[in-house]
Amino acid sequence: MVDKRIKRRRRQNLWLVPTATAIVFTLILVGIVVLLSPTNKPYLINRTPYFYGYAAYLDSRIEFAVASDWNMGNTIAPGDTIMWVSAPQESIHVGDIVYYKAPDSGKLVAQRVVDKTDTGLLVNGDNSSSEPVEIPFQNLRGLVIGVLYHRSS
Repeated sequence: MVDKRIKRRRRQNLWLVPTATAIVFTLILVGIVVLLSPTNKPYLINRTPYFYGYAAYLDSRIEFAVASDWNMGNTIAPGDTIMWVSAPQESIHVGDIVYYKAPDSGKLVAQRVVDKTDTGLLVNGDNSSSEPVEIPFQNLRGLVIGVLYHRSS
C-alpha cells in the first residue's frame, strides 16, 4: 500500500522536472538574447577628461579623435581633439569637415569636403596647396561636429 502511494506521488511529480528545466532554459535564453542584442539607444557618457576637468556628459554616439598634421591650419591643429559622429553620405555637404580613412596610407584624417561625386568625396586641408583627394564613400567614418582646442602649457 505504501509502495503504491509513493509510486503515485512520483508519477504525479514527474512533470515538475521537465517543466522546471524548460523554465530555466527559457530564462537563460532570454538573458543571453538581452545581453547580446545591440542597443541603439543613445546614453550619456562622462567625457570630463576631454574638457579639462569641466563636467561633461555627452551622447554615446559622439566619438573623439586627436588630430595630427592634417593640413587644416588653425581650424584643426595637431593635438586638438575632434568630436565626430557617424553620418550617412547623403547628409555630407560641401564645406563640411569629414573624418575618413585615407585610401593611400590607411591613416584616419579629418579634412574639408570641396566637392561631391557619385562615387565619393573630394577633400582637401584648409592649409593645403595640393589638389583635392577623392575618397570613396566606404572610407567615410563620419562628420566632424566640434573641435576641442589643445591648451598649451
